[in-house]
Amino acid sequence: MDRRLAAIFLLFAGFMPLTARAAVYLPFKGNVDFAKKQLTLALKPKKETPFAVEISQTARDSYHVLVNVENWNTPVFEVSTVLECSLDIVRDKNQVFRSLAGKLVSKYTLINNKPVKEISGQFEVKDGKVLVNAFSTGSISSEGFVQFIHPHKIDATIRLSGINIQDFLSSFSGKDRDDARGWADGEISLSGNLQRMDIKGRITSYDGEMQGLEYNSMLLNFEGLYPLIIFSDSVVTQVDGLTFNLSGSMDLRNRNIDKQFEALAKEPLVSNDGRNLEWTLKRIQSGTRGGTTELKYLLRKGEDIRSSSEEGTDILGIERKVVF
Repeated sequence: MDRRLAAIFLLFAGFMPLTARAAVYLPFKGNVDFAKKQLTLALKPKKETPFAVEISQTARDSYHVLVNVENWNTPVFEVSTVLECSLDIVRDKNQVFRSLAGKLVSKYTLINNKPVKEISGQFEVKDGKVLVNAFSTGSISSEGFVQFIHPHKIDATIRLSGINIQDFLSSFSGKDRDDARGWADGEISLSGNLQRMDIKGRITSYDGEMQGLEYNSMLLNFEGLYPLIIFSDSVVTQVDGLTFNLSGSMDLRNRNIDKQFEALAKEPLVSNDGRNLEWTLKRIQSGTRGGTTELKYLLRKGEDIRSSSEEGTDILGIERKVVF
């Protein structure tokens, strides 16, 4: 067998299970055709999650890889797909190996047994890393790198652009979500390594509904150590103008997004500097003039300027603010 062909197989065999758990050793079986420089192997990290990999040489420095993934239970969802990849060996001017350049497309992809947008991407394998130059599936795109040798570092950015909330929740939970609607944009960053991955994100959504909550706008800020993320400085404005902050945590391994979202604390408190408290109870956007009307409650605590027989006075006020 061509040593380069074997090296490409070892790359895929060693990297694929890292997305679930690092340092997993895979039993395999298959056959090798020395005349055609082709091998067919079946990899089975678990009995119920088989991988089938076919690798063949199409030219001196070009290869074709076909990966069949069936009912793979990742930490977040179950996935089935067929991945087709073309690989080219990149050499320097002295014909010394420099890297592997690849293009990837998917077919028949299912997330939790539901069809989703197919995957396409371009990547480069160099210095023990998979460098993702462009990756997209529907309204989701990403870039960054994953190191497939110890310490398995990761540094990637995922971007959401006009993602359909109903489709996303249906794919995540495995059931139809007629009670959800709306669109979302945002960005999520991943860093650290595959055993200790930091997550940080910012997502905005408008004119939507989730878990019976209708809203005009929703801003979600979160960060944490996978699988736990913590929400802070997150604001929801409902259709009647009621505004409140969201805070709490979610476990990304738990597919019951609804109950976790419902359990988040909803506080109307906007700011607190120790002496002044401020709530925004209403924020209404004017559709005709393009302005915004806010109704706020203000509480100012009394200063300690009293004598021994006097008491301080707290002041409660209401502010109506119109912004054009």
